[in-house]
Amino acid sequence: MAGAVLLGGAVVLADAWWGERYFFETKRYRIGNSGGDKRVRILLFTDIHFKKYYKRYHQKLAQKIRSLRHDLILTTGDLIDEYGLPSPANRFLHHLQGLAPLFAIPGNHDNKNGVSRQTLRNLVGRHGG
Repeated sequence: MAGAVLLGGAVVLADAWWGERYFFETKRYRIGNSGGDKRVRILLFTDIHFKKYYKRYHQKLAQKIRSLRHDLILTTGDLIDEYGLPSPANRFLHHLQGLAPLFAIPGNHDNKNGVSRQTLRNLVGRHGG
């Protein structure tokens, strides 16, 4: 019994660590008066946690974002991981450039990794933010 519990726990952890990064969810919300004629499509992504390398699943996410129609892109923190580098984030944002105005808010990992606020501003600014 204990072995089955340990195996089940290992499977769940393996899925969370390796598998889930290849899956992301798109949710749609309608806010405000449904009869109104003003519509704004906002795309929000958060907690990407770029480390040292740009991976295949980052490209998959960028392609998904490019396929959606939106008027504004928001990223709300932890674009770069605590031990990450700006270069993978730069490559990812390059794929989103020109789609819509980009607004970014730094998160706690963005502040922990030693990348300066100015570097983050320049990174986002370089891609329309």
